[in-house]
Amino acid sequence: MNHKVGIYPNPFSGGEWNTSSHPLFRRISRSLEDNSWSVAGIELEDLLNPKSLTESEIQILHMNWTESLTEYFITNGKKNLYYRLLYSQYYRFLPENLILSRIKRRIDRWFAQLSSEQIPIIFEIHELYSYGLSSFPILYSVDLYLKEQMYKNAKGIIIHEQSCLPFILKQYSREKPYVVAPLGDYAEFHGPIREKTEARQSLGLNQSGRVLGYVGTVRPNRNPANVIRSFLKYGKANDRLIIAGQGMDIYANQSKDPRIVTYSGLLSNEKIRDIICASDFIVNDAQKYMTSAIIRTALSYHTPVIVNPYGAAEDMAQGAAIYIQDDDEPVDDAIERALTMNIEEYTTLVQSAKERNAERTWDRTGKNLVNFFEKMS
Repeated sequence: MNHKVGIYPNPFSGGEWNTSSHPLFRRISRSLEDNSWSVAGIELEDLLNPKSLTESEIQILHMNWTESLTEYFITNGKKNLYYRLLYSQYYRFLPENLILSRIKRRIDRWFAQLSSEQIPIIFEIHELYSYGLSSFPILYSVDLYLKEQMYKNAKGIIIHEQSCLPFILKQYSREKPYVVAPLGDYAEFHGPIREKTEARQSLGLNQSGRVLGYVGTVRPNRNPANVIRSFLKYGKANDRLIIAGQGMDIYANQSKDPRIVTYSGLLSNEKIRDIICASDFIVNDAQKYMTSAIIRTALSYHTPVIVNPYGAAEDMAQGAAIYIQDDDEPVDDAIERALTMNIEEYTTLVQSAKERNAERTWDRTGKNLVNFFEKMS
């Protein structure tokens, strides 16, 4: 029998993000193909016409991020009206519960059509909340409902670490068959490891002192404000904090301290690699962050991390992390410890980062997924 899985979003679509910046689904597709499963890229149009999925002869529908579906159901497919619909007089004066009930009915009808085709849905849970939508209450509410329905209708789920499971069960209150499919080595995306001295030289950094790196886009639940404050409190003259990514310039303007180095905008994969290799720790203090690609990338370059003990981070960075404690000033203790840690303890964290990276291979990801797909199909 020929095994075939349909993956949404389409791993083979164009665009810099999908082809080079973060080709996650392309890499997973290759791992599946290495294990004798063929992969069909699913477009939104295919998804909205469930009969076409049956005609494509897939045995599994592998669903990922829901945000593009959220947009579709809010606009009813009228993409050019996306933002106008959110702020139109029509939506402004209708009660929110009435708006949501109409959109939820569209979602329910779609799931009923999808169910009638009897193709097992496997839902890969990257996040429980779409924080990028939190500034738009209707969008955010619809996306939460869509995620709940995706979980409800899925035959099974994919998680990146075992430590994700308790948070998922707390959110959805029902168990599902699941598989742990860890993220493999991100050095495949960002290039070979560089020695710390070489990486610091390429960025114009001093060789002495501790360097902390904060890399990512700015979102309500993920920004460097607290990290900057803690660094300014505990950092010494030779220490450096690198803040890098889209939206970081606003934070650079808030502090003119020369110890804070800023790279704002969409960074190349090689630049991200150099920042990680130059850093002693990568910091991600985001709240309720199920899986962090930047944490996984840091471990690929054997760089310890500072992170909340939530979701994938607990297992992914086990022994290679300073975990942020839940108190009134949660980042302070972690930043102070990172800046003052002795070399023996730090070397132990680096060794653990190497081990966690070696344990998580793309081959293991592919084998785990294939075994699970065969059970679910």
